Amino acid sequence: MLKLLSLCSRFVLVMATVVSSAWAGPTLDRIKRTGQIVVAHRESSVPFSYVLPDKKPVGYSVDLCLKIAEAVRKKLGMP
Repeated sequence: MLKLLSLCSRFVLVMATVVSSAWAGPTLDRIKRTGQIVVAHRESSVPFSYVLPDKKPVGYSVDLCLKIAEAVRKKLGMP
């Protein structure tokens, strides 16, 4: 339960950061300029984030980050 609360608080923090106009402007500009969003994950925090034998990161946190990245991509009109 504590991990779920931690994940929820991290999600709220990420969303607040993305929505914050004071900080999001330069960040969104950098993402548009470089075409990259850097996402970090833990390798062994099942089910939140972990690495499969083929070295692919998966888990709830990874899925959330990918959805946020997709929303940013759409907002910026990037391919």
